[in-house]
Amino acid sequence: MDLMTRTLAGLVAERTIPAFGPYSCNAVSLDSALDRLVSSTAPIAQAADGHGDPRSVAMLISDRVGVGFGATTGTLFVFHREQMTAVAGVIVGVDDSVVQFADQHRKLRTWPLTAVFALIAD
Repeated sequence: MDLMTRTLAGLVAERTIPAFGPYSCNAVSLDSALDRLVSSTAPIAQAADGHGDPRSVAMLISDRVGVGFGATTGTLFVFHREQMTAVAGVIVGVDDSVVQFADQHRKLRTWPLTAVFALIAD
């Protein structure tokens, strides 16, 4: 049993975005997602069970973002609306249910953690 309670990075508002950058959202095949995971040199590049354990995915992202006003770049592989998608960009927030990206126009893009099946985070 883990007696230490870890804090998630939390979500941000559009007026307090700590960083922003290019954002992309593209359909991918399972083979392509696996190839990207295996070839990645990022500190975190692994399969994840967002549907069964979204908090563990949130903790992985929080470890890279930090608590407060941090950010990291990353790619989430999600299965959403019956399609596998690679969502890449600047990750600025995460809580128990969603992860936030900030695009190049300083707009927030939100994705459900329950859809995540793999992630790469720098």
